[in-house]
Amino acid sequence: MNHYLHASLHKRMGRRRFLSGVATLAGVLAAACAGGGKNGQKAADYRNATPHNIEGDNPTPERLFWRRWFGPAAAPGKVQWNGKVHTLGACAPDKSTVTLDTGEAYSDASAWASDVQRAYIGCMVTPFRLVRFDPATNTHTHYTAPTGYNKAWGVCITGGKVYVPSSGPNGLGHIYVSVFNTSDETPSLVSVNEYTATTADAMYPSSIATDGSYLYVGLDDEFLLIRISDMALVDRLALTHTGSVHAIGYNAADGYIYCTGNPDVAYKLARSGEDLTEVAHYHHNCGTMTDDLAFSGTHLWLGPEGGNIHGSVLLIPLSTFTSHELVVCGPPDALCNGSFLDWDGLYMWTCWYMGATPSALTRTKLSDMTHERLWLANDDGYPNEVIQYDTNKYLISSWGSPTRVVNLTNPFPDIPIERPSSGSNYSYWVPIRAYVETDPERSISSVTAYTDGANGLGTGWTAIGHRAKEYAQPAGTEEVTGDVLSTTSYPTLQSSPVDMFGWTAANPMTLGGSQATPAAAEDLGLYGTDYCFLVIQLVAAATVADGLSRSEVLTMTYGDGSVTTTSTATIEGQSSA
Repeated sequence: MNHYLHASLHKRMGRRRFLSGVATLAGVLAAACAGGGKNGQKAADYRNATPHNIEGDNPTPERLFWRRWFGPAAAPGKVQWNGKVHTLGACAPDKSTVTLDTGEAYSDASAWASDVQRAYIGCMVTPFRLVRFDPATNTHTHYTAPTGYNKAWGVCITGGKVYVPSSGPNGLGHIYVSVFNTSDETPSLVSVNEYTATTADAMYPSSIATDGSYLYVGLDDEFLLIRISDMALVDRLALTHTGSVHAIGYNAADGYIYCTGNPDVAYKLARSGEDLTEVAHYHHNCGTMTDDLAFSGTHLWLGPEGGNIHGSVLLIPLSTFTSHELVVCGPPDALCNGSFLDWDGLYMWTCWYMGATPSALTRTKLSDMTHERLWLANDDGYPNEVIQYDTNKYLISSWGSPTRVVNLTNPFPDIPIERPSSGSNYSYWVPIRAYVETDPERSISSVTAYTDGANGLGTGWTAIGHRAKEYAQPAGTEEVTGDVLSTTSYPTLQSSPVDMFGWTAANPMTLGGSQATPAAAEDLGLYGTDYCFLVIQLVAAATVADGLSRSEVLTMTYGDGSVTTTSTATIEGQSSA
């Protein structure tokens, strides 16, 4: 029987006799809906959670974090280490970025066609474009609407059909829903259906969702109910308060339709037969909500994209619909572009916009509301839509011209390393680099890392590392071993890796890089010049025993001109029968 080593506090069910190495960072180290707003989400079995505020990642004014780098060397992303369990397993986060064609700009809607394993992306251009993206090959085709059919405001998929609302050639007060077959390799129009708004100057349909039998289309101040079988308009509902419908989601768990109104109202609607009614509405007074919403069992997730709410999302209880709670899970000063639920209902993704690249995504674990942050590269655009298309695989499409699609694998990896019958196997190496998220009040320098000097992990366990000038993509054989860290496999590593337990308070590993005040948020150190990366790797010999190993602590410090701030990472091994 094979034995495995991985880095996680969670048992991997279905496997036997695991060993794991867990790196936990503290302190500064840093359901179901079918068409949630603009994004067609899969149904999910959500595990209930009570929302609560998440404390800031770092109480110090510098807001200094450590970020794990991943992806192509030319444009790496980063995973923020901020107090969670961090995996040192037999895989690494990876990504590729595809730039779509000229005209395929401003991704504002997306949905996944599971029958053909393709993503559909609606582009907010004139005339609108519908992109069909294949994540297996990173290739795409598109449909360009005739002149006059402007801006794809939403996309939803059901029954092998793709539905896209837009304005059209007859101008204000006229709404169009274009229909496509998912089976067409290049999207080809099947039909286009015109509807008239009650308000003659209604500008556009702002969103769409479906329950599989009906389409829900939001307009200025009203809701349309369209029967899918014959595309007939069977009901319309005037909302209580003025302002266009900005996002729509159908919640299969309770059978209600939810939407946001511009600027600060959320609605709960019901369908009985072919009659729509407004069940409740709630004034949250938090400004304009983004055009993607999601459900986490008992709560509606809304993201402020305007106003004075930054770095937070609103959670509204579905049962009462009379209050909200702000949950801090984004970078400070960031606006939210949308919320998207994972297939298994365990995680919620939120997209963040900060006015300049790079921008970030956050994955929140719903059981305890802890979060991990992923920063995209400068050329990845502003993340606006998230589609999960396979286990640990995601497509992130951007708001920008042209649209960029990031194909992301294992963003927060948890894959075991096989324990060898002889010799040693290795984790994929982990390059981390210090980053200052906001302007420091004082200069930052003297970044160090050290241990207590004694390897107490247990028989057969050790950890190695060194400093490097640049990022190098980890590689290896997934679920077996990573490549051995060396100056050959990692060319800018200063020298051969050493036992990390040789780093002590009296003889720490010192990293290059500093930041003077005033300065903008940035990574510390000059890339390619300073030894600003700490690269670490976990090593397991064939003698590693089953059971929980003893813990070891990696201490990381930095000076800010007057005091030294210390944070710790706890490293331990674990086995599971």
